[in-house]
Amino acid sequence: NINNSFNIRNFFIKNWRIIIISEIVFLLTFFFWLFIRGMDPAINHTEQPMDIAFLNACYNSGFGNPNDIWFNGESINYYYFGYWIISVLGKLSFIPAYIAYNLALALIPALSAMIIFGFSFNLLKLNFISNKKIILLSLLSILFICFMSNLEVLLEFMSYNGIGSNAFYSWIAIENLNGPNNEIAYSWAPQEFWWWFRSTRIINTFEFSKGIDYTIQEFPFFSFLLGDLHPHMMAIPFFILAIIVCWQWFILPVNYFGFALKKYKYKGLKKLDNFAFIYIFITSLVFGTLGFINFWNAPVVFSLLIIVILFKLYKYNNNLDINLLFRSLISPLLIFALSIIIFLPFYIDFQTMVSGIKPVQTTTRYIHFFIVWGMYLLLTVPFVLHFFSKTKVVAEWLKIFIYSSLLWLTPFIIWVILVINLDISNFSILSRLVHILPLGILISITFYNAIWVMKNKNNLTLSFLMVLIGLSYFLILGSELLYIGDFFDNRMNTIFKLYYQIWILFGLVISYIIYYFWFTNKSKLFFIRFINRIIFCVFLMFSIITLYYAPAAINNKVDFDRPSFSLNGLDYLEQNEFNAINFMISYSGSSDVLLEAVGEWSDMGLISRSTGIPNIINWPGHQLQWRDESDEIFLRENHVKEIYQTQDINQTKTLISKYNIKYIYVGDRERKKYGQTGLEKFDLFFQQVFQEDGIIIYKTNN
Repeated sequence: NINNSFNIRNFFIKNWRIIIISEIVFLLTFFFWLFIRGMDPAINHTEQPMDIAFLNACYNSGFGNPNDIWFNGESINYYYFGYWIISVLGKLSFIPAYIAYNLALALIPALSAMIIFGFSFNLLKLNFISNKKIILLSLLSILFICFMSNLEVLLEFMSYNGIGSNAFYSWIAIENLNGPNNEIAYSWAPQEFWWWFRSTRIINTFEFSKGIDYTIQEFPFFSFLLGDLHPHMMAIPFFILAIIVCWQWFILPVNYFGFALKKYKYKGLKKLDNFAFIYIFITSLVFGTLGFINFWNAPVVFSLLIIVILFKLYKYNNNLDINLLFRSLISPLLIFALSIIIFLPFYIDFQTMVSGIKPVQTTTRYIHFFIVWGMYLLLTVPFVLHFFSKTKVVAEWLKIFIYSSLLWLTPFIIWVILVINLDISNFSILSRLVHILPLGILISITFYNAIWVMKNKNNLTLSFLMVLIGLSYFLILGSELLYIGDFFDNRMNTIFKLYYQIWILFGLVISYIIYYFWFTNKSKLFFIRFINRIIFCVFLMFSIITLYYAPAAINNKVDFDRPSFSLNGLDYLEQNEFNAINFMISYSGSSDVLLEAVGEWSDMGLISRSTGIPNIINWPGHQLQWRDESDEIFLRENHVKEIYQTQDINQTKTLISKYNIKYIYVGDRERKKYGQTGLEKFDLFFQQVFQEDGIIIYKTNN
């Protein structure tokens, strides 16, 4: 009962062994990634500079939304709450951002591993199996989600060892995976620079050697190793927490939904169980936090919540109708409203760059689809079909199939309408329907399974996992039809964000499927047992292949010959630049404005991102993705150029005053981009406050 659930002392006495194991899981994962970060600490590639810029902006933030340090005067127009959480932990620990960054890259996988272990353990223990088996299966869940890759690593191994033909790799058509190695392999793992990066750039279709469907398919281990502190990665433990909250709603009594326990008739929101309001608030806080960290996760967890509430109400009402659907929306809508209200200051200032829903023109090639999802489909599809063969026809079977079919047909209908409205004539509606039909059938079967085992077997665990599988299939199907229009005007981001969530959803169900087939499904038919073993042997082979990715990628990415262990993300810098950064951190205020060279990627915006001191403009290409102010972005970029290049001191002072610039940074980047001639005026009119090995920092009168 509720009183016992809050008896913390009894809880610890009963579960102390599992609590200790979960803490060990956290610590082992944390120290493993801490070691990797200590041997590879540099914050200097891909989008790490952007991430440290946002982290430092949160370090220096006061009241309100953090200032965009690459667009001074405007707040960050991005999901910054993950950076804010890390910055609070760093500031409370008196740790600079360039160290907190690497600690965060160890903390996030550790939190993810612990919450995966806890969720898997609690699901499996409801099936009355021994704790040893539960622990083993729960650890496997961590392995599947956090340490495995897709099957592209097999192609990398084959290519490196000279296996296959040029025609084979040409047919596979993964960019830069050009063919078998013509030289003898001299190592246990590929040696090409960052070969492991290709495992996230699989889905693409080439016409005349040009990719027309470039997408991203990251998975957690790749993100952990790459080290981009991005929202999709920071959201992992919060996403799983939101799934756990949905699971809790699924096992709640129906009076928490506003229904009478005996009559199962709707009583209204005012008649909710008192404790239900606490659940609503906690759910709103969790969902709101998740949406603030990475809003792409929010639609998925809200959809999951609506589905589990609808299914639970159907169990007690025995009537699947429109009224039941509307009633199942009451709590989720209230939760949605509260989740927005709690974080309203963020949403008030946030400018979305979404341009609507658009139709997918080029679909995923089947071979690419298999490379990405083959390992998970190998277990989930037989699992779904096996259970469907054991179900019996229920009274409302036709209505269930109609509703579940409408679920996956809806995005297809939207796709058809968009194609017709946009007058896109080179598409066959029938061929697209055939393309998605297998997934559509699986979705209908999966949701039928979920309802059947819930009503007839009272197995809420299995029903919930079927819902997770069905939702995963639906997200895959939807990304073959529609994408969210954005700056890139393609489905790259849609595939990226949805596939990341699908990976986690699939990973959470795999340990249960293994448990079911290996420990419970003792069929009397030799043929069934033989098929089960064949599937498991193939799955085991795939698992070994994908596990090879982790050590092989680490071997390629991490320099184990480093002279020392360090968590200093700036230790790759020359000493003069590092000293200049530390000088600015100690000498300047968070409201001061810095002038430095403008550019994209690499070391551009280095001083501002490393100190948290805002500059006028940097990474303009990314700014165009974040805010609809293209004229202002280009104007600022030109003004920075003018300040560095003009010899008109009056114009220089006017622009410096316009942007309230207090410090001017002159180093190799500035000299290379803007030339030397215009820089000489700074010596005549401004004070040098720092000078070392070609780096000069001037202080203005602002």
